[in-house]
Amino acid sequence: MIRPRSLRRVALWLVAVTFATAGLLAARHAWHEAPPPVRARLVRPLLEPIAVWRHGEAYTPDFGPTFAPEVAAATDENALRLALNALHPGRRPVSILLDNPTVIRSNFEFAWQRPDDPQLDRLIERLNLAQFRDPALSDREVLRRVTTHIRSAAPHVEDDVGTNLRGQEVDAMHIIDRIERGATLTCYYYSVLMVQALAALGRPARLVAGGIDQRDWHASVEAYDHQARRWVLADPDFDLLYERDGELLNAWDLHDTFMAGRARFRRWLHARGEEETVPLRVQWFNENPDALGGITLLRGIVQAARIDQRLGQSEGGLLLGGYWTYSVAMRNDYLSVEYPMGHPRATRELAFADLGARWMRAYDGDFTNRPGDLYFSVNGVQLAFTEESSPPGIRVHFDTHTPGFAAFRVQMGDAPPAQTTARSIVWTPGEEGGRLRVWPVNRRGLVGAVAEVEVVLERRGASDTPGTRASSP
Repeated sequence: MIRPRSLRRVALWLVAVTFATAGLLAARHAWHEAPPPVRARLVRPLLEPIAVWRHGEAYTPDFGPTFAPEVAAATDENALRLALNALHPGRRPVSILLDNPTVIRSNFEFAWQRPDDPQLDRLIERLNLAQFRDPALSDREVLRRVTTHIRSAAPHVEDDVGTNLRGQEVDAMHIIDRIERGATLTCYYYSVLMVQALAALGRPARLVAGGIDQRDWHASVEAYDHQARRWVLADPDFDLLYERDGELLNAWDLHDTFMAGRARFRRWLHARGEEETVPLRVQWFNENPDALGGITLLRGIVQAARIDQRLGQSEGGLLLGGYWTYSVAMRNDYLSVEYPMGHPRATRELAFADLGARWMRAYDGDFTNRPGDLYFSVNGVQLAFTEESSPPGIRVHFDTHTPGFAAFRVQMGDAPPAQTTARSIVWTPGEEGGRLRVWPVNRRGLVGAVAEVEVVLERRGASDTPGTRASSP
C-alpha cells in the first residue's frame, strides 16, 4: 500500500521535473532567439579564459598610424594647394595629380592571423609557396596561380565524410598532414587552406560562404588586390576567378548581378503565371546573356568533369546563384588559434542585412547594411597635407589600416625609396614641383597599395595663360 505522504512526494517530484524541463526549454528558446551579439557577450566571459590558457592573450595587430582630428579633413587637392602656396608663395600649380584613396574601416572586429607565427614560414615550405613571392608578379597573377596551386593539392570529394577531417581542425598543417595520408577535400577545406596560404604570403584573405540554403552552400575566398584596391573573389574548388571589363570581381559584385537579373526573371515569370524553379531560372539566364552583366570566368588549368557539369547547370555557366546570399568569416587566424567550441570568434560571420535567401532566416551571425563593414581597406595609405614652417615644406600625414604594420615606404621624386615608421614626413617640392609616393609595408614584407601626389609649378615670371592654369587630370 502506497502511503499518501509518498504520493505527495512523487507528485511534487513530477511537478518539479516538469517546471525544470519547461524552464530549460524556455531558456533554450530564449538563447536561440537572442541576437548573436548578446549571446557573444554572455559566452565570451566563460570561454575566453580557456582560449587565453591555450594560446595566450588574443592577438591585436598593429594597424599603423591614423590621422589626428585636426588634419583628418586635409586630404583633398585644396589642402595640398594651400600647403603649396605657403611653401612657394605666388607660384600656381600648372597641374596636380593626386591619387589618394580613402581608408575605409569596418565597424566589426576581424581576428587577424599573427604575422610572426613561425608556422607561417613552415607553411611556405610545406606548400611550396616561395614561388609566389616574386615581386614581378602582380596581385592578380599571384591570386590566379595560388588558386590553381591549392586546387591541385588534393582531389575533390563532395561531402565532409570523404575528407577524414573534422570541422574544428581547420589549420593548414592538419589539412596537409591528412592530404599526405590520402585525404580528399571539399570546397570548405580548399578555401581555408588557401586563406592560410595567402596569410603566409602576407596577403589579407577571408573565407566566404554563399548559397541558397544551408543544404546547398559553397565556400570560396576573398583576397585583397592591392593594385586594384579592392577585395576580389577566388574559387579554389572550381579553380576560377570572375572578371568584368578587365576588373576582378568579388562576392558583392556577383550578388548584385544575380539579384538584378533575378528581378527581371521574376517579372517574366509573373507575365507567364508560373512559379520559380531552378531549371527554369537557369534556362532564362542562359537565354538572356545580357542579364549576366558582362561577367566572364577566368578558368585555371585544373580539369574535372564535375566542374564542367556544375558550371553547365548554373545561371549562364557562372554559378551566380551561389551568391544569392553570402557571408564573410570575420577571422583568418585558423593557423594560430583554435577557439573552444562555442566561442563567438570560432564561427563568427558577417552578412548584408538585405540578403534574402531561405537560410538567412536561421542565420547565426551578424548583419550589416554598410558595404564598408565587409569591404574595408587593407594595406593602403591615405595622405593629409598641412603647412610646415620649420623646416619649410609640406607636412604629409599618414593614415593606414595595415594588419601587422611594419613601416611606410616613401619615395620622393626619383630618389630610391626609404622606409620610416613615422606618422608624418616633411616633403619639399622644388621650384618646378615634385612627386611623392607612399606605400605601407606589413611584417610579412608585403608592400601595399600606393598613394601618390605629383605637382608641376609654373615657371617664375610665366604669364597667366591658359596653358599655365591649374588643372587636375
